[in-house]
Amino acid sequence: MDTGSLSSRQQKAIDAFIAAGISAVAASGVDRISVSQVTALAKATRPTFYSYFGDVDGLLAEIWLSQADKWLEELSNPAFNLSSLSTADQQKWICLAEILAVTHRMASVREVVEPMIAAWYKTISKGSELEILKAVWLVATRLGIVMSQSIDPDAAQSAIIDPLVQFTPNEPTSKLEALKPRALPPIADPKLDDTSVENQLIQAAISVISSAGAAAASMTRISRKARLSTGSAYPRFSNSDELINSSFDLAVAEVVRENFSLVGQGGFGPEDFGLFVTAGLQPPRKTWRNFRVEIHIEGRVNKELKKRLAKSLKSTNAAVAKGLAQFNAPKLTESAIPYLIHTVGIGFAVLLNAGLPVDKLDHRIVTVEFVKLFDKLK
Repeated sequence: MDTGSLSSRQQKAIDAFIAAGISAVAASGVDRISVSQVTALAKATRPTFYSYFGDVDGLLAEIWLSQADKWLEELSNPAFNLSSLSTADQQKWICLAEILAVTHRMASVREVVEPMIAAWYKTISKGSELEILKAVWLVATRLGIVMSQSIDPDAAQSAIIDPLVQFTPNEPTSKLEALKPRALPPIADPKLDDTSVENQLIQAAISVISSAGAAAASMTRISRKARLSTGSAYPRFSNSDELINSSFDLAVAEVVRENFSLVGQGGFGPEDFGLFVTAGLQPPRKTWRNFRVEIHIEGRVNKELKKRLAKSLKSTNAAVAKGLAQFNAPKLTESAIPYLIHTVGIGFAVLLNAGLPVDKLDHRIVTVEFVKLFDKLK
């Protein structure tokens, strides 16, 4: 929108809509806000809204254009303290994080988001690979915290990333030759072997949610994806929420089972951690990556799903803590580090979908350095 020729009255109206849009996303989620909700919050009319933005996607694009520069600066500043955010700023962070998370499936939003993200990435890509890794790990973790904290407040413990980024040197302390090429763990998207009608529907739900979001996962669309009639779905699931919840339960169980089947008896070390991060960003895990992000967007505003997410996160973190037992630092390995593994995974999925080549980086470089510093801090 060209704001150069706007009157002060028009600009005031636009600012009111943007503030209302931020509040609406924070309250209802990026996929569930409506023109009626925004106009009510802005105390304006629907025709006025349409004249400025065209549709909800247009409003999301304008929110991004007006707020993202400052947000990206704060997001990538190691000295910025997430816990210092006011309630209004927390809403803004949630809104911008969710806009970034769905930009890959909203064309009119993507065309304004991706150039700004690319420009930001260019500013932090001038140093060493370790400097780039530190920056993207910080941003990814903070995105994961923002998208997880309302589901499980303990996700804030992932802020352990702040001192790790600040005190890790910009050049590796180990010779990079020591990181010899190694095959990535053969992880893949969750796939159910049982081809029962129930599991066909669940597999279809995972696919639809991954590509279009939970709000778009109607019983009709899921049934069509499974090549089944809607009538065959209802005797098995009473509504789409029940099907979404079932898809989450089974997808998590399958992914966790596969991940831990690849971890050796002695747990996993710093290099293994980096390899798993890289493997999780490859094409075979695309559906799961996107599914998990979309489920967190939905879980923030869906009470039943939020409970399932929180319970799943606690149990998964307990299993991760066992794999980290070799580091002999219970306060961190039983809380902060498992949450960090969770949040950074969500954040990297968002950044990868926004067009950043985080899948091409050697994440072992930074995980080895983080663990060295971690050993000094514990």
